[in-house]
Amino acid sequence: MKKITIYLFLLIFSFELQAQTVLDSLESIVNNTPENEKIAKAISISESYINKSLQTSLYFARMSYTISIEKENEYLRAVSGKLLGKILLGKGNFDEAGRYLDSAYKYFENNNRKKDLCETLILLGDLNIDLSRYDIALEFYNNALKNADNDDLLSMSLNNIGLVYLSTGENGQAMEYFDKAINLESSVKDKTAISDAYGNMAVLYEEEKKYDEALENYLKSIEIEESSGRINDAAMNYISIGDLYRKKKEYDKSKEYIEKGITISKKSGNKPTELYGYRFLTVLYKETSKFKEAFEASEKISELQSSIFNENTLNMIAEDETRNGIERRDKEIQLLQEKNSTLKEQRIIIIIASGLFLVIIFILIIQIYKRRLLNRKLDALNKELTKNNLKLKESEDKLNKSNSEKDKLFSVISHDLKGPFSGFLGISKIISDDIDNLTRPEISELSQALYSSLYNQYKLLDNLLQWSKLQLGRFFTQMQDIEVCNRINDMIELFLPNAKKKEIKLTPDCIENMMIKSDHNIFTLVLQNLISNSIKFTSENGTILIKAYFEEKYAIVEINDNGIGMKPEKIQSILNAEAGISSLGTDGEGGTGIGLSLSRELISKINGKLEISSNYGVGTSAKVYFPLENR
Repeated sequence: MKKITIYLFLLIFSFELQAQTVLDSLESIVNNTPENEKIAKAISISESYINKSLQTSLYFARMSYTISIEKENEYLRAVSGKLLGKILLGKGNFDEAGRYLDSAYKYFENNNRKKDLCETLILLGDLNIDLSRYDIALEFYNNALKNADNDDLLSMSLNNIGLVYLSTGENGQAMEYFDKAINLESSVKDKTAISDAYGNMAVLYEEEKKYDEALENYLKSIEIEESSGRINDAAMNYISIGDLYRKKKEYDKSKEYIEKGITISKKSGNKPTELYGYRFLTVLYKETSKFKEAFEASEKISELQSSIFNENTLNMIAEDETRNGIERRDKEIQLLQEKNSTLKEQRIIIIIASGLFLVIIFILIIQIYKRRLLNRKLDALNKELTKNNLKLKESEDKLNKSNSEKDKLFSVISHDLKGPFSGFLGISKIISDDIDNLTRPEISELSQALYSSLYNQYKLLDNLLQWSKLQLGRFFTQMQDIEVCNRINDMIELFLPNAKKKEIKLTPDCIENMMIKSDHNIFTLVLQNLISNSIKFTSENGTILIKAYFEEKYAIVEINDNGIGMKPEKIQSILNAEAGISSLGTDGEGGTGIGLSLSRELISKINGKLEISSNYGVGTSAKVYFPLENR
């Protein structure tokens, strides 16, 4: 423990010494600069440190602002004020930032300084975005757009306006302004706003699930970022592309792009982006049920969070030490002027500050340890929750499917089973009331109509029975030898009366003594439904060819007719097992719409398949594939 205390004290002392040395060195540069160049030099140093140390940048911005007041240089005072506003905005000091920016804005507007005015308006817009005052932000950005005197500022203003609309959910307006910014790509020098606009467009398209357009814009953004050295932004976009592919269920590509973004961020040492990537990787692994990999990625997230937290703590200490160094410099000047300062008082201040930082660091170490324990518990709970959610989703899917099939069955029963009875009653009443007045041909015709209706009703009941067995899981297959040609001839004999009624020619074409092993009921039900459909949708004097042959791993029974055919969407609805879709035949024959759906489900029970192809107005071909592996 004693060693840790000594180490932390030395670490803090080194930050103090380093911060003080940097300030002394930079201040010496400004002091040695000619009087007429001191303000510009202080501004230059402030701008160069804005992405390194906001506190150091702030110190020299305040210096340039003070000197410009002393020198009565109103323009550089306004420039320094704009810079101070930008730095304070980054530090979250919105009120002070607003005061400096307002003052700079008034000067630039009154003196027609277009470029400076536009930059200040953009910063005022950024300030109001941070405060969620979108209407006011939009006014500043539109004003910046009017005053932009070059395409770089124009593209930046357009992109910022798009961001306001994106923040308020007005995606159409946002896309319009992002597109306008992108159109300036060929004429701008700094393409930062262009790459940002492409990235924002990608986000919009992704929200609208237009994934191909989103991917195209992400890649364009990456191309600009890589060519301009913005490696971290490119890494972020690679990770976003990976998450896009996850939404498209293209998991291999998703993993490839997320890992690419992580690799780039590792090389550049950008841990927040690396953390961002691992979070998306964890989501991907959980979605693909790779729980081990998801756990490993979660562990990596915990490590990165701790590392980032520690680095931020050290940066915060360094920033605080820089600020303390600046404040101490001001105090030293004041104390020297008043001649009240002593070395002993300075030492006391250093010791107190060091002690406070030691306490803070100890507290942070304890917090890190507690956070790690909490993350582990949360990971365990997340795993259990994911497992339970998967079970619930499976149960819900099964229940929804069962309810859907039950609703279809009741719909067919209530409509198609009830309807034909009015026909039965009507024909029966005619025969009952007028039997003495009817001729033999009339009685024969009525009897034939009654037989046809009863046969169709029997066929419907049989189909419904088999379908209900399928849905209830009570349909069992029994494989046995089937002589294909004989069964086809039997079915032709069965359907011959219906075919003769429409003068349709039924022709068999099969290999003699062709034997397969299959379920007899499935073989019969499927072919009966298909032959019945061909007769139903074939006009008078038509032809139906029933072929049977071997092809690779299947025995195929093919039924070809020159009937009215089907449109592609009708075929698709059949292959998607959408029961209950029925059409009248060429002679006004009714139907249930359940036959083809039932046939598809039955043939799948024996690992077979049903293919339907058709030319509307020309005819239909149905192929039934019986697997030879059953032999």
